[in-house]
Amino acid sequence: MNYLGVDPGAQGCVAIVGDTIATYSLKELDNADILRLLVRLKTQHRIEYALLEKITALPAAVERKINDERKAKGRDPISLSHMNAKLNQSYAAVKMALTAAEYKIAELRPVDWQTLYGMKRGKLEDRNEFKRRLRDKAQSLFPKFQVRLEHADALLLAELCRRLQTRENEILFI
Repeated sequence: MNYLGVDPGAQGCVAIVGDTIATYSLKELDNADILRLLVRLKTQHRIEYALLEKITALPAAVERKINDERKAKGRDPISLSHMNAKLNQSYAAVKMALTAAEYKIAELRPVDWQTLYGMKRGKLEDRNEFKRRLRDKAQSLFPKFQVRLEHADALLLAELCRRLQTRENEILFI
């Protein structure tokens, strides 16, 4: 059996773990394309369960940090409301597509699923360094698969979905 992990964030990715390991970027897809992809994956790979990263509003500290990074790269700042709107739109589109494709869905906040892997971002740790640690964790779990930074979260979510589902539904799938 295969399991799906979904990171609906800015880069957006879905990953399959089980009989096969694969990742699919959502970055350039519109809502209809996301639905078609998820229906195709469910059918081709016999996927029943999906673990979706729950998106919540970004705190003001994140806005400052992102805009500091943008400023360092010579880019214009963006507003928190703009960032939240984009994240919420992506999250809603993916959740709608999973529901329409009739996946059994569980959701976990990033801090919750990362804690289950024993991964906690240090207070002074750079976001990119933390993302690299997540990628390294995914690479250690899938040594024969080339894990890219933007696909690591989805792979870790898919693996967690597999682990939790095979342990008699320890989290709620709707």
